[in-house]
This record gives sequence, structure tokens and C-alpha cells, in this order.
Amino acid sequence: MKAVTNAERLVTQVLTGEVWPALADRHGYRIGPDGQPFVLPGMGGVTLGVHCGDPATGYAADHLEPGASVRHADPAANMAVQFLTCVGNQVTVASRPARGLVGHVIGQHAYVLVDFAEAAAARLTTGDAVTIITVGQGLRLADHPSIVVKNCSPGLLELMPGGTTADGRLEVHVAARIPAEAVGAGVGMISEYANTDLMGAYESLGADLSLGLESLRVGDIVVMADQDHRYGRGYRPGYLTIGVISTGQCMLFGHGPGPSTLLSGRADAFRLVDDPAANLSSWYHNAQLNAVAVNLLGTVEHPELGDSPYRVDADGAPYVPVGDGGVVLGLELGDSVFALDGDHAAPGACLTHGDAAARHALVLYSCIGNEAEVRTGAASGARGAVIGKRGENGRVIVGFRASDLAKMRPGDQVSVRTRGQGFRPAWLPAGVTMLNLDPDLLAALPVSSVGATVGVSVRMLLPSKKAGNGLGRPAAGWDLDLQLGPGDGQDLRLGDLVAITDIDCRYNMGYRRDWVSIGVTVHGSSPLPGHGPGITPILTGPRALIAPREDVHTHAGLTTALLKLQ
Repeated sequence: MKAVTNAERLVTQVLTGEVWPALADRHGYRIGPDGQPFVLPGMGGVTLGVHCGDPATGYAADHLEPGASVRHADPAANMAVQFLTCVGNQVTVASRPARGLVGHVIGQHAYVLVDFAEAAAARLTTGDAVTIITVGQGLRLADHPSIVVKNCSPGLLELMPGGTTADGRLEVHVAARIPAEAVGAGVGMISEYANTDLMGAYESLGADLSLGLESLRVGDIVVMADQDHRYGRGYRPGYLTIGVISTGQCMLFGHGPGPSTLLSGRADAFRLVDDPAANLSSWYHNAQLNAVAVNLLGTVEHPELGDSPYRVDADGAPYVPVGDGGVVLGLELGDSVFALDGDHAAPGACLTHGDAAARHALVLYSCIGNEAEVRTGAASGARGAVIGKRGENGRVIVGFRASDLAKMRPGDQVSVRTRGQGFRPAWLPAGVTMLNLDPDLLAALPVSSVGATVGVSVRMLLPSKKAGNGLGRPAAGWDLDLQLGPGDGQDLRLGDLVAITDIDCRYNMGYRRDWVSIGVTVHGSSPLPGHGPGITPILTGPRALIAPREDVHTHAGLTTALLKLQ
């Protein structure tokens, strides 16, 4: 942009931050515009596969934050990171294994949002330290005193097309024009913090919710009509604001893709040029893939007991629980759930997080088949895969090769590439819900389209009266125990698919007549009353749409071969 500025007088500061975890609570669900409960990733962590130039909508996500979500652990220092960081500022990773990789700030939200090339982003996870070279606040346009510059680095301003025109206006190229009716959450807040959500971009949720904004892209430079963001955000006729789309798909009502403020002033001070190329990808980034994934960090759990080691089984006999959490050796997919005299023993390592909200997000977003990598300890670099999840305080079960698992210890950090919540294959009937499953794993499981129904091979078909602990809990963050014992006449193996009738697992798990849910068996049996081997739900819907086929002798579900854990 050809305009005279005070760039040479601006102060440059070095700030630090870290990739912040995604956060959630134990209830899991948020509510969409028409009352639809949902569990979807989007905020926090490292979101993969979405970059500047990619569509902002059309994802199974809520408040989608492209790239790395960065903040500072100290609240006051974090406000400095929010207020002083500007779009276009350079960010460098300061911790291993991604040390030295470079990205750029694309805007603010609850975090500062940093876009990296896909290969670089894939090496990042929660807790990675970054250095931000901040410059831009205080930038002024010498020949345009009525226009206020916000959150814009001088480097970005220089790269943008346009500039001072012969008639004294500022020419700005924009990819989209936003009507005042679209401005939602963020109104009334200061324009150096977070961004302005745009309503009217609720992809596929109905014409009555659309303002024609579904074609917005991450990184688009947009103009918002009748918006004055000079000293806060609010409606003012005759003014306009230029922003950059820094966040994407939203499901919450009143929210949507969000522009971070760059320029604001009287409308007659600007000359707008419609330009589809007005996007950060034209100057900083290359367009990437559209699939959404979020890298999150977990820690291998240490088993815990109270002052007394005893629990009491269904017959009133005390016992000491063994295998409930942590690292369990000598147990793998394909083994009987009754193979060991343990209590909820799971094949692999159970992950948690020291922060409760981050732990819930880790459990809610993790899906069976997600890739995992050990980051610290003797097994550093070892790769595994998510097998399932457990309730109570929240645990993700991750399988590893036996040789790698033997090297792991409680406290080891493990990065999980979470992906799958909200996934729907095109052939899935409208009344069937899929959850807790990596999209790449679906084709390998005995699940298929059979006419207008979903056909599933299962080891066993159980009535709802066999459902135990987990009822009433969110299916995206809990397992459902099956009240089965070794004397019930049927063997069940870890990794087996199980169908349970009259149970609805779309949201919280509970009884619903003529319904059926399918789950993967993820941990062993338990002597506790109401407990037993546990399944992580992957499919649920009306019995008319899901056709489970009991295959006691030849059934093959989730295996070590499918997860490449041999």
C-alpha cells in the first residue's frame, strides 16, 4: 500500500507465549442456533489443515482457529500479547522439536492466532514455546488523519495493494463486503482484543440464517459497513471498518467467522476495490487442505488410590484394584476382556492433563485411530494410536508397540493429533450419528452402507439392561461399561465391536426405545457392581437405520494391525 506512515518511529518488542491447549468442561456439549447440542473442536491447540486462503466455513468445527492458538500463562503478560501483537508479525517456535520454524500472526481471538505451513504446524503441540516480534500498534497514516490503524504491522500494510489516491482517499482492496446486520459477538469490546464474529455464515443450517457469507475465506480482507472500530466496536452510520478473517466456522448463535480489525474511519475517507485476491495467502501463506485436526498434549497417568486400597465387588468382597489407569503391560487388542484379574485394565497408556479444562478437551476431541507420539522420556519419538476413552476424571487410552510401551513411564508427555468429531461420510443416513472415530479408520472397520441402512458386524448384540456405568454421561467423553462377567457364556475381546439395543449415544447416553448404538471394546472387565468391560461409542441411530449382524466366531473389529501397532 503506497501511503506515508510513521513506521520508522514504531517500537519493536520481543514477547513470548506458548501454544495453549483446547479447553472444555465435563458436560461437553454446546448448543447451536436451533437447539442442537454439539461437541466440535476449533479453539485452542494446533489446528491442522486450515490456512489462509482456505474456506472459513464448511467444517465440522466451532470457533475454528486456524494454525496455533497462542497466549501467555501470566494473565497480565497475556494481555500484552493480545494488545501488542499485530497481524503480519513474525512468530518463531522456541522449543524442540519444532524450534526455529516460522509463522505469522493472522489475528486475535481468545488467543493470538498464528498460521504456519502445514508441515511445520504438524510438528507443534500444546505447550510449545514461541517468540513474537511485535510491531504495529501506534501505526498512523500521515495523509489520512480520520482513519485509525489497528492491529496491523507495517509490513502487512506495505504488502497490501492500494494506497493514497489523487483525490486524497485511501484505496483498499477487499475480498468481501459485510452488511451491518451480520456483525455479532464482539460488539462493544475494544478492537485490540479478540475479533468480531459475523453472523449469516451458518453453513447448511438454513436459508433464514444466511446473509450470503458462506464463501468467506480465512485471511480475507473484508469491509464491514456502518462499523466504527476506532476506540471500540460499535454501529455508526457513515463509517466503515476493514478487517481480516482470522477465525472460521461457528455453531453458536450470534457467532461466526471473525475479522480482526485493521483500519477504521469515515466511509468517505476510503475508496474500496473489490478484489478476490485480497487475502493474506497472497502475501504470506499458501492454501492448504480442508480437513480439520488439532494437536493436543496429554500426560501418561499415574494410578491413584485413596487412604484405603480396597474396593468392594458385586458380592460384597473387598479387593485391591489393579490396572485401573497408567501403563498396563501384557495386554493388547484381541485379548479377552477377562484375560487378567484386573479392574478396568486398558491395553496401553492412559493419558490425562493436569488442567481440568484441558483434560476434558483432550478426551472429548480424541477419536479412535488418532495418531499419537511420545514427546518425552525413554520412549520419545514412539508412535501409537488412540484406542478409546474412559470417563470419571477423563482419560484417553493410547496403544503402542509392546517394546515402546515398556519404556514409558507416568509423566511422559504424548501429543495426540485429534480428528474426527463431527465427521459424517456422504453415505451415512441422516438419522445416524458417527462420533469418536478417526475418518481414516472407518473404511477398515466392518461398517458399510447397505441400501438405506448401515450394516455392522459385531461380536455380540446386547439388550439395554446390560448397560452400566456411563449412562447419563456424554458419549463424546465417556465409555459405557457392559455388565458382563466371565460366567455369562460369551467371550468378548478388546477391539471387538458391540451393539447395544435401546441405547441412544448421540449426546448423553441413555435409554431410547427402538434405538441401537455401536461401540468399540476399549478396556477389560471390573468386579465393581454396575461396571464391566467398556465400549467407546462410534455409531448411534434408530434401529431401522442401523443393522448390526452378530458374528460370534469370525468377527474382526479394531486390531493392532489396523492401527499399525504390531
